[in-house]
Amino acid sequence: MPAARRALMSTVDALCAAMKLPYGRIVLGGFSQGGMVSTDVALRLDEPPAGLCILSGTLTSEPEWRPRAQGRTGLPVFQAHGRYDPLLPLDSAERLRDLFVASGLTVDFHAYDMPHAIVTEELEALAAFLAARLGGR
Repeated sequence: MPAARRALMSTVDALCAAMKLPYGRIVLGGFSQGGMVSTDVALRLDEPPAGLCILSGTLTSEPEWRPRAQGRTGLPVFQAHGRYDPLLPLDSAERLRDLFVASGLTVDFHAYDMPHAIVTEELEALAAFLAARLGGR
């Protein structure tokens, strides 16, 4: 995780500098491991991003993430997971959701009848989330 975190943070920093965007105007996210790395970075940036999207991710670093999440009250999170995910069971995603909700983050949680995958309905819900976070920007 540390190497992936550094790589993503460097990319985000470079993109924000090149585009002259504050962190509050970007949304971070990813699928599976990408969602977990994006979560880690979103909780560590100097200021919160406009949103966080976690597709089939899980709670990997509770001792680190719990206190950091408490500093992200109100952060909008889109989280989606498959009910039949054999790699990352749904209950692990629910634990992440519960940690975020308890910390005051705004979580839009979706469970789908799918394995470790992405389905059309998920993408449609994600598009609506992104439009709400970034509409008019």
